[in-house]
Amino acid sequence: MKRSSIVLLLITLWWVIPIFILELLTFPFFPYFKSHLLYLVTIAIAILFAVVLGFADSKWNLWKKYDYWGRYSLVLGTYTIQMLVLLFVFGMLSHWNSLEYYGSCPAGSVGMLFLPSIPVYFLLGVILGLVKESAKRKRMRGQQ
Repeated sequence: MKRSSIVLLLITLWWVIPIFILELLTFPFFPYFKSHLLYLVTIAIAILFAVVLGFADSKWNLWKKYDYWGRYSLVLGTYTIQMLVLLFVFGMLSHWNSLEYYGSCPAGSVGMLFLPSIPVYFLLGVILGLVKESAKRKRMRGQQ
């Protein structure tokens, strides 16, 4: 698995899987299958996007070709598309009455975190990039 795929999976699943586990501990799997479907589809689509990104990375050697900002754009762009696809899929599943939300409304579901996660990752990536550049400049000044 390519590094780009691993990063994409990590930023998607580090918060989805723990919430899913908490829901599984609270709500049994089979009686609440339509509610758990939200997480199963999220995990499946995350894996699918990671595989596709891995193939693209293998074909064009993207991770090695790009610097931090290129990698950041690659992963965040893929993550954004992934979140939009998830929202579309969940909209369709809701329309077909294939999803339930543990007996409550969709406003309390994990799906409500998908869109806000994009600007959060955007800001975190920019902050990390600026810190990296600042540290790099300090090293360069120290070597002169």
